[in-house]
Amino acid sequence: MVMRWTLVLIVVLIGVGAWQALRIHRRLGRQRQLMLLCDAAGLEFAPLDLSLGIAWLPFEIFGRRPSGTENVLWDPRHEDGVRAFDFWYEEARGDEGFKVRRTITCAAVPLAFTCSRVRVAPRDLVDEISDVLGLALVTLELEEF
Repeated sequence: MVMRWTLVLIVVLIGVGAWQALRIHRRLGRQRQLMLLCDAAGLEFAPLDLSLGIAWLPFEIFGRRPSGTENVLWDPRHEDGVRAFDFWYEEARGDEGFKVRRTITCAAVPLAFTCSRVRVAPRDLVDEISDVLGLALVTLELEEF
């Protein structure tokens, strides 16, 4: 009986190890493709972000912890500070304590002015009540917002 559970445990550990190795292989494959693409286009590429501090960006998502930036690319012929990068963060999944790593591709363009933190969210009951009371809301061009 103990031998059977030991064998099951070994198989599960091998499966988890193979899954982790596949994830790392995919990420490194994407980095390699980005490096080749940037080289062909005359762009610079850095697998890890050492200079772009995203904490100042006025979106709630960039304040998540743990998080980070990677796969940064920019055009060295322009000193405008425009950068494209992958932003990753971890979020808890369920009550089990498992964390899921999410990645989104972003671009940052420096502006000559500042603004307060911004959060784009679907309309809710408070928005509907504000409409009825005639309170001012920020409106966006697209009705989908």
